[in-house]
Amino acid sequence: MLYAGPSNRLNGSSGDDILFAGSGDSTLRGGSGDDQFWIVNGELPNGVNYISDFGRDLDKIVVNLDEVNSFSDLNLVQRGRNTIIYIGTISVAVIWRNQALNEDDFLFVEDNTGPTIRAELVNDTGVNDSDRITSDSTIEGTVTDSSEIISLTASLPSEDTVVEVKDNGSFTFVPGTLPDGDHNLTLSAEDAAGNLS
Repeated sequence: MLYAGPSNRLNGSSGDDILFAGSGDSTLRGGSGDDQFWIVNGELPNGVNYISDFGRDLDKIVVNLDEVNSFSDLNLVQRGRNTIIYIGTISVAVIWRNQALNEDDFLFVEDNTGPTIRAELVNDTGVNDSDRITSDSTIEGTVTDSSEIISLTASLPSEDTVVEVKDNGSFTFVPGTLPDGDHNLTLSAEDAAGNLS
């Protein structure tokens, strides 16, 4: 996977590549192979992006946006040998030297929502069982999503830990030894559609 920032140039390899256009003004070249060009991923870019070597019947243009679910939600305008893709009145991509794109050239991500994370202490050993004071810092929880969970990370000020998620979405996180005091734990997950929570 290749990710563009603003005004970048991405060049894929001879294999099958996934290129994310980023915030705008970037040029993407997939090279040979079956490539995916993600022109929108969760939000509209700040500027138009350019695809220089889109191959019909091989490559796909991917749109991941809540309000765009089908080819009919796009507006394609031909300018000479180039195709400009609009979402509403916003031009999001220019496909160089390519004409007559159709719905078979596109993929639309149906899952635009990040995973849901629920977590709690296994043993709240404080004065009562809801004061979140404990001598046992083990955390258990679940991660749920309509897509496959790709990763779950537990972050403490002192460390980031990749946490194993079981097939049923459950997980257990046991931090290292923590000194007495307050500790803030942040859990973040990513699904197969690239959504974060």
